[in-house]
Amino acid sequence: MSDQLPPEVINDILLRLDPPDLLRFRCVSKHWLAVIDSPSFIKRHVDRSSDTDTHKTLFLQKNHDVLCSFDLDALGPHDLTFHELDKPRSDPGTFVVGSCHGLLCLCGHVNDTLTVLNPATRKEKTFSGYVPTHHHTEVRFARDGCKVKWGGYGFGYDPVGDDYKVVRIAHVKDPNARTALLTGGEFTYEESDLFVCSVRKQVKSCITIPYVVRTAMQRMGVLVGGALHWTAVGISLASPLVILAFDLATDEYREVPHPKYKGTGMNRSIGVLGGCLCVFDISRDVCVDVWVMKEYGVKKSWTKVSSFPYGLLPCQSIKPLGCSKVGGEVLMCLDDKRLVWYDMEEGQVYHVGINETRKEYFEPIVCLRSLVSPSGSSVGRAGKVKQQQQLGDRKQQREQERTTEKDLDFLSKGFKLKL
Repeated sequence: MSDQLPPEVINDILLRLDPPDLLRFRCVSKHWLAVIDSPSFIKRHVDRSSDTDTHKTLFLQKNHDVLCSFDLDALGPHDLTFHELDKPRSDPGTFVVGSCHGLLCLCGHVNDTLTVLNPATRKEKTFSGYVPTHHHTEVRFARDGCKVKWGGYGFGYDPVGDDYKVVRIAHVKDPNARTALLTGGEFTYEESDLFVCSVRKQVKSCITIPYVVRTAMQRMGVLVGGALHWTAVGISLASPLVILAFDLATDEYREVPHPKYKGTGMNRSIGVLGGCLCVFDISRDVCVDVWVMKEYGVKKSWTKVSSFPYGLLPCQSIKPLGCSKVGGEVLMCLDDKRLVWYDMEEGQVYHVGINETRKEYFEPIVCLRSLVSPSGSSVGRAGKVKQQQQLGDRKQQREQERTTEKDLDFLSKGFKLKL
C-alpha cells in the first residue's frame, strides 16, 4: 500500500503517530527506517505535537523519588491512574529538573549525577561529577566565604549552541553585606547565582544576578519563548515582584514586562497556557486573576482571560498542566499537593483523586513524547538556521519593549485554551 501513496502523504501520516507506534513502524522497510530516524522528521514531529497539543505525558514525582506517569491524550474529568516509571539506574534518589523536546532531566539527591531520559524511547544518558546537587541544603561556598542554599532549577534548549542546558539556582547570603533583605525581621538571601551547564559540550558557567529568585513555591523554571522563567525580587527593600527570564541562547537574564495588576500582592504564580506565558495573580481572601501573554515579550499582549473568587481555590501557588479535549476545563496543581479541574466557563471546581498518592508534596511536569535522542542534538542541525533567526527576532522584540506602549483595548470573545 505504501508504494501506491506519494511520499509526502506517507510522511504526513507518520507525523501524526505516537512515538511508540513510530518505533514499531521502523521495521516496515528501510525507507521508513530512514525517514523516521532522520533529524528533520524528528524535529517536524516535535513541532507538530506541540502545535496540535498531542503526545503529552503528565509526570508526578512522589516522595521526592518515585516517578509516575499519565497519558494526557486520555485526559478527562475523572480520577487519574498513574503508572510508575522505571527510575534511572544511576541514582536511587532523583528529582526532576525540567522537560524539553520529550526529554526529562533528572539530578541525583545522593550523588552528583545528571541523567537525560527519553521516557518514550527508554533511552538515557548519564553524566557524573557535573552539576551541583544537594537540593535544599545549606553549604559553604568558595566565593568570599558566603553561604548558599540550593533552590530552583530548570532545563531547556539552546538553539544557537545546539545544546541542552541545565540551570541550578543558588541563593547567596553574605554575612558582611551592609544591607540585607528582611522578611519578618530575619536576615535572608540577597542575590542569586545561576549555575549553567551545557549537556552535550559539558561547559559550566556561573552568573550572579541582583535578584532573589523566589523558589519556595515554584522551584522548576517555566520554559517558554526560549527562556526559563521564575518570579523574583530585586536586592533593594522596595523592589516589586518581577518575572525574571533567563535566555538559554544568550545566557542573559532580563525582566519580562508584566500585566497591569490591580493589586500590589506578592503572591503570584507563572506557568504556560496554550503555549503562552501566564500569570495567576492571587489576592488572598479576594480573587485570582488569570493573565496570558499572547505574544511573548510584548507587554500590550497581556490579556486577562479569567477571574474567580479566592475562596473557590484557596492556595498559595497554581500550576496549569493541561485542558480537556472539549476545552474550557483546565487541570491545575495547587500548592504542589493536590490536583483539580477548573471549569473556566462555569466557574466549577472538581477535585481529582490520584491512586496511591499520599497527601504530601509532589511536583508535576508535562513532557512531550518524542524520538529525540538524549545523546545527540535535539532538533537536528537542519533547524539551527531557523532557530538563529528566531533569536534575532527576540532581540528585536526586547528593543521594542523599551518604547512607550498604550493599553490594548480588546478582550477576546472566547479564549479557547490549547496547551
